[in-house]
Amino acid sequence: LHPTMRQTYRKVHRVSGYAFLTSSILMAIGILVILARDLTFHNDYPSHIPPADDAELLQMKTSITVLTGWFVYTALAAVVKARTKDFEAHRSFVVRHVGSGIWIALQRIIVVCFQGLGLVSGPLQMRNLFGSAVTGSTCLTILASEYAIRLLKKDAETAGPTKSKHL
Repeated sequence: LHPTMRQTYRKVHRVSGYAFLTSSILMAIGILVILARDLTFHNDYPSHIPPADDAELLQMKTSITVLTGWFVYTALAAVVKARTKDFEAHRSFVVRHVGSGIWIALQRIIVVCFQGLGLVSGPLQMRNLFGSAVTGSTCLTILASEYAIRLLKKDAETAGPTKSKHL
């Protein structure tokens, strides 16, 4: 939100923040349920293609679990930083949180683009693309969020001490 909006409508900002946190926690629980019930994308493909091997499944489940942990941590850290009135760190953790979750949207865009361009043929290539797009989109969105934090801090430094209170 724009700094003026956050300052003018603090209660709305706080309530929407807790709604954001609640939905994030529910999404993380959903991901853990998907992993626990073995409902991952590897099982969405026809049985005539070779199944993913144990190493691939372990890597995928480990990386998704770590990423989900980071997703929850950044949400909780944002709340803690807001409660301790460290608003610059609060904003940074919100940006990190968005970066650790928005990868899913980017992954879907990558998959649709590859399909639309005819670069994927058959279910095995599709499964491999889907998994590779997870890795690529996660790296891109996390790096982009860190870059955004850097730009926001630089902007706050340029604006001076009176503006930096409204991060």
